[in-house]
Amino acid sequence: MGVKAFANSNDRTVWVTGASSGIGRATAIEFAKRGAHVVLTARSQSKLEEVAAHIRSLGRNAWVLPVDLARTTPTPSMLAELPAIDILIANAGDYFPTTAQDVSAERYMALMQLNFGGMLRCIEAVLPSMLQRRCGVICGVASVVGYRGVPRASIYGASKAAMINFLESLRFDLEPNGIQVTIVSPGFVETPLTAKNTFPMPFMIKSEDAARRLCDGLLAGRREVHFPYRMSYLCKLMRILPFPIYHAISRRMTKGDEK
Repeated sequence: MGVKAFANSNDRTVWVTGASSGIGRATAIEFAKRGAHVVLTARSQSKLEEVAAHIRSLGRNAWVLPVDLARTTPTPSMLAELPAIDILIANAGDYFPTTAQDVSAERYMALMQLNFGGMLRCIEAVLPSMLQRRCGVICGVASVVGYRGVPRASIYGASKAAMINFLESLRFDLEPNGIQVTIVSPGFVETPLTAKNTFPMPFMIKSEDAARRLCDGLLAGRREVHFPYRMSYLCKLMRILPFPIYHAISRRMTKGDEK
């Protein structure tokens, strides 16, 4: 059995993690505009309630499920009062710039626990039901910096590379069971996370634009969604460039960084 993409998200239940701000918040609202009901997860219940109120004002249902995904796996009891999840958007994550002088195994592993581990915990929670129903969508929001190492993104890039590799491998098992796996790799998107950067960020787009592109690609059944194209195709090209050229381009990308 192959994967049959959802024609639309009308009356589907979509679970968005990292939904209190940035791409997650914009994606939750975009799905609601397209007729979906939305489960919202992040650590801040108050921020989630604001997003939920917005979604309800659009005439769709919204449920708030505050969880620290770096530490906690959502249990069946947490999900018991919710409809079956049709689409998982594993978006929760954090970012901080890194240098060799700042290496901290404890801090780095904490970020890996959220960015990569948080996705794993959500997949573990929804996969039994999807396998039983032989349908569903698992979407991981990675990043173009997961394609190859770039300056000042060592642990963030590593966490996103882990997401990409894991989902590519998982897809071989899930597609024959009717479950779509979509990897989303944004470039620079205007969010509280990119506000931490001190270097120029080319081709930056708004989070609402990112959400529209994510939803369009996912509902079209695409295995990979990446944007904006000028940035994402450059990063794809860097995977096959000879090392000296890749190294020079990567250095240039962060020229002007204050550190």
